[in-house]
Amino acid sequence: MKIIHKSEIWKGHFTYLDGYDEDMYRSVEFTVEINIEDSVFTGYSWDEESRSSFNSPAKIKGFFDGDTVSFVMSYPCLYYKNENGQIELDKSKKHPEIHYYGRLSQDGKKISGEWEMTEYISETIDGLIESFSTGSFMIEKQS
Repeated sequence: MKIIHKSEIWKGHFTYLDGYDEDMYRSVEFTVEINIEDSVFTGYSWDEESRSSFNSPAKIKGFFDGDTVSFVMSYPCLYYKNENGQIELDKSKKHPEIHYYGRLSQDGKKISGEWEMTEYISETIDGLIESFSTGSFMIEKQS
């Protein structure tokens, strides 16, 4: 299937572990606005947790391959939650890319899957150690 050009808005939520207890997953609403050309898309995303902290939305770039969907999200700069749960920005540093992998529903109206972000890489005497954050997501196409 070849799509010449199409714009779409998708809304849903992502989850992440907010603390050390496996039952402390937090759900955050987010919106994705994309422009599709053939099977490749680019666009923007914003979420309800960090939206008021940035002057511009996160950028996304991805592709559709059958029912497989993959995209990378890049926030304008590094952001994190401090010990009081407040969002702080470090405009001198780049935020790690967030990789989303999902499946398109049979009716083409829902994408659900997992996301992953490498938080940091440490070098030790035994080699490299990577720390990851992961979670799930689900978005639905808006009419």
